[in-house]
Amino acid sequence: MHEIDLTPTYQDTLRLAQLRKQAKRLGLKLSKSRWRQSYVRNRGGLILLDSRDEVVAGDGYSLNLAAAERILSVMADQMPSSMPRSMERMGSA
Repeated sequence: MHEIDLTPTYQDTLRLAQLRKQAKRLGLKLSKSRWRQSYVRNRGGLILLDSRDEVVAGDGYSLNLAAAERILSVMADQMPSSMPRSMERMGSA
């Protein structure tokens, strides 16, 4: 398990917002753990969910920004270029 940095910088906050927008274009949702207790393993981690709130990646909020960015990049590359924008927003293919 990788260590998650709990003190995000301004650049990290901007990067998270950008990744959330990218996930939304793919019909997904990038969510951050809200837990703040020091004994919770998943605090500050990310999870990628589909339109039905089923886990796509990062089960247990195990993703960090770099991992989420790599996954979204691969998924964007694999999306058919002929998919209409309205279908992207709905998350259906």
